[in-house]
Amino acid sequence: RSKKKEKSDKITSVDEATLELKLKRDELKQYRKKLEGVVARETEIARELHRQGKRDRAILVLKKKKYQLHLLEQTEAALGQIEQLVVSVEFAERQREWFDGMKSGTEALKVLNKELSIEAVENLMDDTREAQEHQQIIGDMLAENLSGEEGFDDESLEAELAKIMGAESGAESDKPVEFPSVPTKDPTAAPAETAAAQRQAVPAS
Repeated sequence: RSKKKEKSDKITSVDEATLELKLKRDELKQYRKKLEGVVARETEIARELHRQGKRDRAILVLKKKKYQLHLLEQTEAALGQIEQLVVSVEFAERQREWFDGMKSGTEALKVLNKELSIEAVENLMDDTREAQEHQQIIGDMLAENLSGEEGFDDESLEAELAKIMGAESGAESDKPVEFPSVPTKDPTAAPAETAAAQRQAVPAS
């Protein structure tokens, strides 16, 4: 089981208090329903007694009805308070869960920020800059050593490049231009000469 599952299965004092409030709320609802039935019945009884001419008894029943109505008003007020208290407790529980979630998120963020602190980033940037500078120094040293060797200076390289370009230009200019040869025989006479040669080559029988 995960910790979250274990936490959800554990009954806290807040859960017990919320459950008790809901039970009281349900009891008050049942009591209110009972009082409403008593008031309706006593109203009908007072009406019937008045029809029978029993006015004093009808008045007494109405007094009982007034008392029941007073109890009903008190029950409604208590029920409203309990309803509001249940809502407040449940909302406070949700706030606590939000707070716990925010607390966990903040702790995780602190760990990540500690692993990737500003100092660590600055050290990484310094290391990168030092590595680049070191590479640049090596490159400059190699270039300086090569430039000191014969044939590696800029003037020698420029002269070699000019020599290569000049040699290519001279080779292209000295190459003779070739034209197609002009035929010396009449192309139309070729089939007749060929036939004559073939007859001479055949021996007489």
